[in-house]
Amino acid sequence: MKKAGIAKTFALLLVLCMMIGIAAGCSSSDKKSSSQNPAQSGEKEGSAPSESPSSDSDGKEVSETKSEKVTLELVTGDGVVLPPDDENFINQALNEALNLDLTMTIMGAGADYSTALNTRISGGDVPDMFVVPSKQAFQQYADSGLLMSLSPYLEKIQPVVEWVGGPDHLTPNIYKGEMYRVPKKGQGQYSIWSVRKDWLDAVGAQIPTTPEEALEVAKKFRFEDPDGNGKDDTFGLSSGGLGAFDAIVNAYGASLWNNIIIKDRKVVSSILQPNMKAALEMCKAFVDAGVVDPDIVANNGTTVRDKMVQGMIGMVFNDWAGLYKKMFMDQVLAVNPKAEWVWFNNLKGPVSSENGTLDVSNIAGRWVISKEVEEDEVKRDRIFDLLNYVVGEEGLNLVSYGIEGRHYNIENGKVVPTELMSKECDFLWSYQICFRDDLAYCQTKFPEAKDAVAFAYEMDRYEVYNEAVDIPDDLHKADMDSYINDNMIKFIYGERSIDEYDAFIQELRDSFQFNEYMEAAVTQLKEKGYIK
Repeated sequence: MKKAGIAKTFALLLVLCMMIGIAAGCSSSDKKSSSQNPAQSGEKEGSAPSESPSSDSDGKEVSETKSEKVTLELVTGDGVVLPPDDENFINQALNEALNLDLTMTIMGAGADYSTALNTRISGGDVPDMFVVPSKQAFQQYADSGLLMSLSPYLEKIQPVVEWVGGPDHLTPNIYKGEMYRVPKKGQGQYSIWSVRKDWLDAVGAQIPTTPEEALEVAKKFRFEDPDGNGKDDTFGLSSGGLGAFDAIVNAYGASLWNNIIIKDRKVVSSILQPNMKAALEMCKAFVDAGVVDPDIVANNGTTVRDKMVQGMIGMVFNDWAGLYKKMFMDQVLAVNPKAEWVWFNNLKGPVSSENGTLDVSNIAGRWVISKEVEEDEVKRDRIFDLLNYVVGEEGLNLVSYGIEGRHYNIENGKVVPTELMSKECDFLWSYQICFRDDLAYCQTKFPEAKDAVAFAYEMDRYEVYNEAVDIPDDLHKADMDSYINDNMIKFIYGERSIDEYDAFIQELRDSFQFNEYMEAAVTQLKEKGYIK
């Protein structure tokens, strides 16, 4: 890898300083939710280079210099552990198919990845391809000239363009007129309501259909000893963080966070909706009744699942995968063989039955390519071969399901997993550069949960457009988001009167650049074609 010159290194060090500041001020979690509707595009495609790709017998795009082996490093952040090189069948298959010497490097997860990546980049060692740790980081990298634009090369990655839905679906990958992100397909919103059916039977209750009914069920779960152990040890409502509360607020036409929504063809904020105060009062009613898991604010997916396994909670708004995968349901049943969890429809509020926020603009790619790669045409085109390969049938099956004949078989045109898929393919996510056919993937890989997966995909969601907004320079959105989150918790838990909600909004306007952010959102969503 070539080292950058003094000027570039100075710029990179500047980026590092800025990004460490961002990492320190931001939460490292992202809401992984986003099956995406197509974004409308007003972009102009760049002209293709003179050397056009050829196509092999299977229709896969391949560069004309494929005979030369290319060394390529991909860097990502993840909690997964890769197998040793001699056992990494994905690397081996990609190397053989594309004549690569491929290295996948995982540099920690969350904030650890952001710090490690920036430390490496500040030293002038920019990976060939890497995952951007955040939107702010992406904008800094692009503004610093570290990233290669794909706009001039769209003709070379036509299979990818077609895979994501055509040119009209590329808009989320455009920043300041250039397509720096590798396009990908969207991901589904996985969160659904689930309840202990055996507890409902024990307390003589029915599956709730509204927030008010859910509160009454939660009271019974908290105070009527639904597990029959004679102890005061059960709670009626839980989720990872404020997810359950936000789902309730969604049914009031609002959200706990400053989400960008389109209402009556106007760009507005979710926290300015007319029923926001009533929604907060509904959430506060759960807290006042003493039925909420006391750790809900600090919970994550793992802690919620542990409490479900231990039989501590009876109703959750949580990722289907955190309960209905066989490995997790087996844990539940090992503790209590009579436990019966079932999913149920969204709660219907005064405005809608939309539960769970879905960013329909969040289809921007995670992966970017180093600007230095552009100077090496052979490596550049081999990367294009890789991108085209992982969206074709052979490559997509490889990075989704593993090796045919070992991890899956094709029967009647469908992928059928073998026992080895669940044992050896946990790390494949890292190689899904352009993502996957998510519904088919989840139902294939987790057949025991296929009905829960389909149910999650069918639920109405509260659609937002946050990712369509590029953060303006000098706007500290992380500070605003943190202030909003802290105050929503205070409102729900009675630490600040809901009567002060209007004053809270004014504080955002006066001290946290709320108006400036909303003005940017209005301008950009119009420019990007979300409003006609």
